Amino acid sequence: MRWPWQTRRSPQRLLLRRIGAQHAFVLTDASRDDEPARLLRWGLLPAARRIPAGDAIALLDPADYQILKVDTPPVPPEELKAAARWQIKELVDVDVADLTLDVMHVGGDVERPQRQLFVIAARNSAIKALTAGAAGISE
Repeated sequence: MRWPWQTRRSPQRLLLRRIGAQHAFVLTDASRDDEPARLLRWGLLPAARRIPAGDAIALLDPADYQILKVDTPPVPPEELKAAARWQIKELVDVDVADLTLDVMHVGGDVERPQRQLFVIAARNSAIKALTAGAAGISE
């Protein structure tokens, strides 16, 4: 998101990851699309709060999410997440009410006779811990 008083979006990207009780960060610069991102800085979270990055990406621990593949339910696109929630309730080890879901078609937008979905199911508690910690709010 660009604020009205900002003249240009920063090409810097801030990546955050919770490791135990600490939050680590990596700052990269991807100013040109034809070059790999350059590593500018890394460290623990307190130093990251003053960095004017363009994008911020939070990485969950692999133990805090699952990627599942299911058949695409015959519902309108705006109902896919709700339908996927019902489809995966027997496939996950926690109550689906405690998960945040996102879906994407396997193979992108290529038409197939039998379409399937990737369902990404992340624990709400992990998302809350990561975002609260990054914001400096104690849990």
